[in-house]
Amino acid sequence: MRLMLVFMCILMLAACANSNDKSGRQQTLSLELAEKLSLEQNLLTEVTLKQYISPGGPLFTMIQGKDESGEEKILWYRGDSHTPSYTSYVKDGISKDVVLDILKTKGISNMNIAEMYIAPDITRNLITWFVREVGNHCLWFDFKTGKQVWESPQDPNI
Repeated sequence: MRLMLVFMCILMLAACANSNDKSGRQQTLSLELAEKLSLEQNLLTEVTLKQYISPGGPLFTMIQGKDESGEEKILWYRGDSHTPSYTSYVKDGISKDVVLDILKTKGISNMNIAEMYIAPDITRNLITWFVREVGNHCLWFDFKTGKQVWESPQDPNI
């Protein structure tokens, strides 16, 4: 188990190293440029949320909004690519409330959640719910099934 945890940390650190600029900071598109591209490329017709996320690996620019059919969609841009590296419809996965219920069964209350969002897991090539507790304990849940796919006693980005 420990060997697997060490291996996963090495993979995530390698992924981070590949997307750093010369100063060591990770590069990704600005929120404004990612929003503009999402709208210009007709991937979304309306943007409802934009943020930088780093779910235990590379930095992503996340853009969420509605597509032309009114469906809620999330796009993740990585590095300086003008094309999303990952996309998903919100309806294709479990809701935040379902994840909160799962966390309650693990003894984790809403008050102890520092961050929670839908994010790509590049090591497993799937979309996950990423949860970081206050104190940096992190959990990843398969976005479609809710099954826990990984856990780290501290944020791998630290």
